[in-house]
Amino acid sequence: MAHLKITQKNSARESAFAGAASGFVSRAMVQPLDVLKIRLQLQVEPLKKKFGKYHGIFPTICCIYKEEGFKALWKGHMCGQIHAISFSMIQFYTYTCLIEKYKFSLQRHSTFSEKLISNFFCGSLSGILAISLTQPLDILRTRFVAQGEPKLYRSLYHAAASIVQKEGFLTLYRGSIPSILLIAPQSGLQFLFYNFSNAVIGSIFSLFRFYENKNELKIGVVQSIASGGMAGALSKVLVFPLDIVKKRMQVQGFEEARKKFGKLHRSQGFIRCFGVIYREEGWTAFTKGLKPTLLKSFISIGLKFSVYEQAYQLLTGVQMANCIY
Repeated sequence: MAHLKITQKNSARESAFAGAASGFVSRAMVQPLDVLKIRLQLQVEPLKKKFGKYHGIFPTICCIYKEEGFKALWKGHMCGQIHAISFSMIQFYTYTCLIEKYKFSLQRHSTFSEKLISNFFCGSLSGILAISLTQPLDILRTRFVAQGEPKLYRSLYHAAASIVQKEGFLTLYRGSIPSILLIAPQSGLQFLFYNFSNAVIGSIFSLFRFYENKNELKIGVVQSIASGGMAGALSKVLVFPLDIVKKRMQVQGFEEARKKFGKLHRSQGFIRCFGVIYREEGWTAFTKGLKPTLLKSFISIGLKFSVYEQAYQLLTGVQMANCIY
């Protein structure tokens, strides 16, 4: 049965490497969904057939394929991989350090509710540090996905150099406020929901004796993917409007590459951007791209936790049990 328990043998270094592996795998599996999500989020027009360029998952896929080719569904993948690996490495390393310090300072066995609270706060802090250090990569990833054909940016270096030269160095940190406001609760809720869902699913599996006479490793992987998937979808839907604002801010000053995609608007600052979106598009704007986002979050976070646990166990030999605590 899988319950990852933090012991004295837990190594933050191994957690970092396992986190990097989880980031790589999860990003590779969901890149096309990320492209769909970002394209839909950036569209100012309503997501209806008679209004905007994109409307719905499958019509958007067909439109991108027809105009830009199959490879367009993998735009920004290299930058996305670097971002995912870096983010997950920092997130799991920091989380492991914080949760171990918390457990050591407590000097007793914590209750289940105390564990969930510590999961949330340690997860939030680890997410804040991770996004603070990887924000420029997130900007570049969004820009690569947002551009059509012909491409404005030829490479990662060219994109970074062009942004700094034309828009200034601080542009690489544009949207940092909504990013932190988004990631702090989202990362905390992922760890909280993961542990809670895992405990519930583990109890159900035990009740129906799923572990008996079956491959425990396979059951554990299914359990961690299901728990992680639910954690990813639930945490994302609660903060999704902030993701819309973040993406809109990240392409400010990038109008040249966005002309053929439809209407554009500029706004300075987080509050003003939020207000402009609401005034011009209504509350429905804050649900744009929600369907591919939930699908992407379920798959990516489910894989992220599952791969992390398997990689950590492979690196350390410590039996893990689907509970990041």
